[in-house]
Amino acid sequence: MLGTAPRRSQGLASSTGEKRLILVVDDSIPSQRAVAYVGNLLGRRRGFRVSVVYVLPDFPPSLLEHGGAGDPAAEDRLTATLRAQRKRWIAQQKQQARPLVQGATRSLRNAGLTSRSLEVRFCGPIDEGAVSEEILRLARARRCHTIVVARHPRSWLRHVVAMDLREKLARRAERLAIWSIG
Repeated sequence: MLGTAPRRSQGLASSTGEKRLILVVDDSIPSQRAVAYVGNLLGRRRGFRVSVVYVLPDFPPSLLEHGGAGDPAAEDRLTATLRAQRKRWIAQQKQQARPLVQGATRSLRNAGLTSRSLEVRFCGPIDEGAVSEEILRLARARRCHTIVVARHPRSWLRHVVAMDLREKLARRAERLAIWSIG
């Protein structure tokens, strides 16, 4: 279903009768269009649950590993310090993303979805190749049957060299609808 507009009920129903979907957001114009599309499609309708998902960026190189130490106690301290630095970095990234995520949820509420039907989730940080797997894992855990992702314009060279997120999702998704909104 990649690149096509879905019918209103296609790919939404869960086994419980409640319709669940994941909406992946970022700071792009196509992502804003995806939020507006979902709001227009689902606004004022009941029985839907939307997980608004923001994918955190990869760790910077300085947080990938420490230099190591010959002494096991020193190694443990370095590992604990690195773990604490990573936790602080993740908290900072989430804080920076909050206005964007809150804007998306506010748009969905303004379209008619209730606060109870919306949840915010953060994925990552994970390497770029694993983002699709993380989103699919979240879809299975949340019992979602639909993933909405923005289509970002890419150069022809980048298209030839690497698949984008929506292509990776479409290749790996089993029994899931992928809506690509651009």
